[in-house]
Formats: sequence, structure tokens, C-alpha cells
Amino acid sequence: IACGAALSACEKGSAWAQVLGLADFMEVSGIPGNFVTCANAINACERAGDWQRGLAILAGMRSKAIQLHRVTYDAAISACGSGGVWYWALQLYFTGRRDKMRLDAGSCKLAIGACSKSGVWSQVLDLLQDAATLKVDLDDTVYNAAISALSHGGEWSKALDLLGIMAERSVELSVVSYNSAIGACEKLGLWAQAVALLQEAAACGLQGDGITFAAAISACGKGAQWPQALGLLNEMVAASIESDTVAWNSAISACGQVGEWERAIELMRGMEKARVAYSIRTHNAAITSCEKAGAWTVAVQLLDVVLSTGALQPTAVTFHAAISACEKGREATQAMRVLEEMDARSVETGTIAYNAAISACEKCGRWSEAMQL
Repeated sequence: IACGAALSACEKGSAWAQVLGLADFMEVSGIPGNFVTCANAINACERAGDWQRGLAILAGMRSKAIQLHRVTYDAAISACGSGGVWYWALQLYFTGRRDKMRLDAGSCKLAIGACSKSGVWSQVLDLLQDAATLKVDLDDTVYNAAISALSHGGEWSKALDLLGIMAERSVELSVVSYNSAIGACEKLGLWAQAVALLQEAAACGLQGDGITFAAAISACGKGAQWPQALGLLNEMVAASIESDTVAWNSAISACGQVGEWERAIELMRGMEKARVAYSIRTHNAAITSCEKAGAWTVAVQLLDVVLSTGALQPTAVTFHAAISACEKGREATQAMRVLEEMDARSVETGTIAYNAAISACEKCGRWSEAMQL
């Protein structure tokens, strides 16, 4: 009893190392445990990142004829989910069902979470079907986890189907539900569906947050719908929804893909006004917009800002876009300078940068430099 109480106290205090130490002491001393002490020990294994030991503790309960319980199974499923071993989490869930452990919605959520983390959406649907067969009442958090798994797997139509099922079963829809579904559409550039979901959420009285708008804006960008992307960003700002770098970057990228470099620069100014910090992705997207339009002078200026401030670390994408802009603008001198800067900073050049620089030299008739490259 004393060891069990101490183990429980350590587990509640997140002192997982001490929990495992006490578990070892009980094992060596032959002190019998119960399902509570074993669940505490398995929870400690999860925090230690040792899901194998958690499974060993569960197996030891069987060999020692210690009473099994739902909380022990839940702890083991959670440990496997954190360890990224969805197969074992799934096996434990169905083993618990077979052993009549009365696994509940929380158990189902843990198994769905494990599968979601590993992106195995088909197993998520199997778990939902199993829960329906058992007539287990699932709350919105379980469905949201399932929609998230489908989103990560790019299964947007199935994610939308789950939204419909939630409505049919009177399960409360939340912004989180719509965020996951919009995220699934965003991955495939399904901008019309993403915008429709955003409008549907608003019709249900749900105010989208920064994540909602960022995903919808990104979907519009991938679908080359920059006017829609800017409209959503303006709507977001007008509604005083806190915006972050991701939303602005998505809008800039939307403009960048079609060469709307003036609007991309305007958006960067808008970020300053809104006091949203730039990231290197911001500059990459803006430089890319200049590259698409052949506006090499602005592209080089943006690159020089990054290089001079030192606040951001330029990537290969930053340099590639600037060199390509120079190539399209037939500006060999700047292309060579950027290539040299890239090499000086030990950024891997690769064939893209060299090919663009060579092409710039060729267009300007500087054959000797092209040959040297």
C-alpha cells in the first residue's frame, strides 16, 4: 500500500523517473502491484519514451494474474501512440475489447489519436465503425481527431463526410472540426471547398480563427486564386482576428505564384503595419513573385535586405528565386553576384542555381563566364 501511494504521488507530480524506480523496487522485492500501480508505471514509461517497457508491464500483469482494467489498457494505448507505433495501439484496443475491459470513448480517442499521428486514416475509420457498432457515444474531440487524421492523409471527401455524420448525430461542431476539414482541402489546393467550409462555419455561428483563415488562404494560393486569398486576408483583418506569419505568407505565396509582385510587396508592408513578424518564407514568397514576373531589381533588393539585416537565414530557395529573376531579366552580373554570395555562405548551390546563372550569361552574350560555370 505504501509503495502504491508513493508511486501514485510521484506519477501525479510528473516525477516519472522516480515512478519507474519504485516500480523496479517493487518488482525486485516481490511486492505485488495492482492495475492502478501498473497504470502509473506505464504512464511513466510514456513520459520516458519507452513504450516497449510499457507493453512489458502489461504483459507482466497477465503472467502474474494481476487484475486487468481499462485504465491500464488506456495507459498502454497512449504510450504506444506517443511512441508512434499505431499498430500496437490498435492491437491493444481490440484486445481490450475482446477481454471485455469496457473500453469507452476515451479509449477510442486514444487509439484514433495514435493512428492519426501516424497518418493511417483507414484504421481511424475502422475504429469509428467499431464504436458505432458498440453504440459508444463519441464526443466532438474524438471526431475532431478522426477528421485530423483524414486531413493528414489528404482524404478531404471522407473528412467532409464525418462533418455530416457529426451533424446527423447531434455532435457539436466546433471551429476545430472545420479547421481539420479545411486543412484536408488545403493540402490538395481545393480552394472552392475550403472557402465553402469557411462560409458554412460562419453560417453555423462559428467564428473562424487564425488557423481557419490561414488554411483557407493557403488553399486559394495553391489553386492560383490570389484575389480570393487577398479577400480572405482582408476579411480576417477586418474581423480583428489575430493573424500570424502563416496567414500573411500564404497570401503572399498566392500572389507569388502568378507573378503579382506589386501586391506581394504591398502585403509585406501590411505585415509591418499589423506588426506581424517576417519569416524567411515571407521573403522567399515575395522574391518568387518577382521571379515569376522577371522583376529582378526588386528580387535582388529583397535578397539584399535579408543578407544585410542578418535577422533571417536565407535558404537555397531564397537564392534560387533571386538568380532565376536575374536570368529572366537578362541580368548576368547580379546573377553571378548572387551565386557567389550563395557559395560564400556555404549554401548548397545545386544545378538549379548554376543553370539559371549560365542561362543569364548566355542571354547577355557572356559565353566565357557561362563556360567557366
